[in-house]
Amino acid sequence: MALLALPSYCTQAHVESCLSAYCVLARLDDDADSQVSTTEQDRMTIAVARGTETCNFYLYWFYEPSWLVQSNIVNHWCTDLAAYCVCRMARLNPVPESAIEAAQEAKDMMDRIMKGWNSVPGIPKRRMPVGVFDNLRADPRYRFQVIRVESNTSSPQPTQKPVNVDWQDNYTLEF
Repeated sequence: MALLALPSYCTQAHVESCLSAYCVLARLDDDADSQVSTTEQDRMTIAVARGTETCNFYLYWFYEPSWLVQSNIVNHWCTDLAAYCVCRMARLNPVPESAIEAAQEAKDMMDRIMKGWNSVPGIPKRRMPVGVFDNLRADPRYRFQVIRVESNTSSPQPTQKPVNVDWQDNYTLEF
């Protein structure tokens, strides 16, 4: 099964501006030749992908990815998460406290958005937060006809659809 190709919300240049180019080189370069090889560069790609996927985990169901790409705050959050991943993947090097705090702050803010307490500024949501009108309610006290129609909100006009009679409900007494 092919994966859905979603845009990345940050780049290597963003991560280098967050950590510094020397720090990124020190974290990615395992053989200490001052060059980042293809296999070492893959860790940066993985870190950017993890940052993007973490942002999608919190924000995808509320916002379109095409709008999230254009948001500066989502770019900062993704950059902080990708910088944390780059630092965490370095062997035997502790993650700086500033990277931990920035990643945790980004996750906390996105968690508040996921819970509906905040929203991403300047981006329209996928769905409007409008209540829906419904004339059905579930009443678990009844055994046969759990779904009930509230007649005061139902339309009085007859429908053209055939009515399926529930014989057991019609001829069984419920207490």
